[in-house]
Amino acid sequence: MFGIASAFTFGREDLIPDMFTSILRELQQQFSEVDMKPLAYYFQRHIELDGDEHGPLAMERIRELGGDDESKWDAIADGLMSDH
Repeated sequence: MFGIASAFTFGREDLIPDMFTSILRELQQQFSEVDMKPLAYYFQRHIELDGDEHGPLAMERIRELGGDDESKWDAIADGLMSDH
């Protein structure tokens, strides 16, 4: 459970805002003649949700899961290193 929570939080929720910002910037530069408003809205919504809501909630869950138990934090760290 700790590995899955860790992989989800740090492999998805923590990465998506920066990843989507970079992708959107690149697309807007490469396709400046195309109306990117619908796609830009899609990316911006994900950036906002993951950056402002999902990411912080996922981090809160990680803190709750780990608590004061070092072995749980070790399991969380192991989840970062494994191929989930």
